[in-house]
Amino acid sequence: MAGRSIAVCALGLALALAMACAQPEGVTQQQESPATDSSPVAATTPSGQATSTPQGPQRIVTASPGAVAEAEGVRVTLNEIRDPFESHNLFAQPPQGRRFVAFDVTIERTRGGSHYAYCGNFKLQSQDGFVAEYDVSAMAAVGTENLPTLSGANIGRGEKVRGWCAFAVGADARLAVLKYDPSLVTTNDIEFRFQ
Repeated sequence: MAGRSIAVCALGLALALAMACAQPEGVTQQQESPATDSSPVAATTPSGQATSTPQGPQRIVTASPGAVAEAEGVRVTLNEIRDPFESHNLFAQPPQGRRFVAFDVTIERTRGGSHYAYCGNFKLQSQDGFVAEYDVSAMAAVGTENLPTLSGANIGRGEKVRGWCAFAVGADARLAVLKYDPSLVTTNDIEFRFQ
């Protein structure tokens, strides 16, 4: 009886392999795998020539109003950039030698489980290498101008949240990149690079 079971298994395996390998000439199989970023993907034309085509939003883009970048199932849109952000509140001003910079952003969960979207996921780096996290004084200045701040929200697939995040940087600092960390377990930061 054991010999019969082994023979049936071997026959089934041989049949499965034969069907998997049988393929009409000229047809290629493409295996789909989950994307970890939106890097260009190589494809093959019917004549066998390789091409490169971007798929959807990119992870690294130029910083400008309307720019969209995506990684790890999180899409960030830069709706507006205010540099410098001018506060009309005498009690919410940048410290001596600093300026406020503010970004109106929309964060959307495009796939996967929930995501906690808040200003603490952003870092603003200047060309001299200094990195600024969101600044409480700058956020207060944004709030006193009756602009909605991104105070933090858990968003699920298909949900989005919009608000302002603000930073204090050197008065003469030239901005290099605004980064958003979409995941605590990867290093695929979304980047908006300044020209």
